[in-house]
Amino acid sequence: MTQANQPKTTTTPNGDLYSLVKTLCNRLDAIASQHPPDWKLPLAYYKALWCERIGATVIDGDEHGPSQVMWSGHIYTRRAGSGKYGVAIWFSRSIGKDDNGETEYGRLITFKDQAPAEPLEHGVVDALSKSQPQQTVTPTK
Repeated sequence: MTQANQPKTTTTPNGDLYSLVKTLCNRLDAIASQHPPDWKLPLAYYKALWCERIGATVIDGDEHGPSQVMWSGHIYTRRAGSGKYGVAIWFSRSIGKDDNGETEYGRLITFKDQAPAEPLEHGVVDALSKSQPQQTVTPTK
């Protein structure tokens, strides 16, 4: 190919860097879309402008707020529940099946107030009163 037939490309000193950063961003988005982050915020934040802050787009909603959002190319649906540890609102989507064929879900974000600590049972209190304090504490996994 002669020089006259070659396509003309304009490069700038920052062009290659911009291209590299754009490629990295696209790859990070792809990774993030496969493993939703499950951010956690207090329940009251559900009423705030959280979608904009995490880069999600509201697809549908009702009088309570967003009910479906799109984040990193995937649609997440609002779910809610209450139980022993309080009430929560979360956005999730199916991410596939586990080894037993059960559907697995990934959470984008969960809105839940911190539950208070449970009181210690009598047997635990008794065992603590008999134990000796340790000078150093090293957590183990």
